[in-house]
Amino acid sequence: MPEIVKHESTLKSFNRLTQNAPWTPFKEPDKGPFTDIDKAEHALFDDLSKEYDRNATRLDSTKGYKTFVKAWDLELAARYTRKLEGEDVTLINRKSYIQLQQHFDNVARHKELLKLASQQDEGDVQMEREFRITRRLMRPHQEAIACQAIQCQPQLGVPQFGVPMALNNEVTGAAFRRNMVANPPFLYRPIRAERNNAIT
Repeated sequence: MPEIVKHESTLKSFNRLTQNAPWTPFKEPDKGPFTDIDKAEHALFDDLSKEYDRNATRLDSTKGYKTFVKAWDLELAARYTRKLEGEDVTLINRKSYIQLQQHFDNVARHKELLKLASQQDEGDVQMEREFRITRRLMRPHQEAIACQAIQCQPQLGVPQFGVPMALNNEVTGAAFRRNMVANPPFLYRPIRAERNNAIT
């Protein structure tokens, strides 16, 4: 009688052939520094991903990401073959279809953030221009950097200085007085509460 050998599962065959090598994910675009392997994996993904659809309804279709995994593994095997033949190539790591999808999403999000960061809002540009012009038109006392703080009653508040009060330099300038004794050159004017002189 022939000996019956228990069939090896696909998972066990895969683990045996790959020697339990871990699934190494892609390095995220904004996380550095990049090694030669990371650069090679990103470059290969950019080349191969053009032929596959991230939103394919079937993963095993010609545009699906399971098919992408097969193409990735074929390229990995080809690089190992060339390496054994003595060619100087950069070996890459195997990937799952989930890792390929996640990397596609990370790259798309990174590109979108870069695009948003490079755009300039017209309102922000105009506001910065107005602040710059107003700052250059200010009187010399408005350029005082170090001013002594004063002790005042909390309910009366303190003089406001800076944006957006810088646009009203006449009002802001009235909150300071020149220091005739020593540094700093300008001081906050003391806040005096108005007295009620009404006769009751």
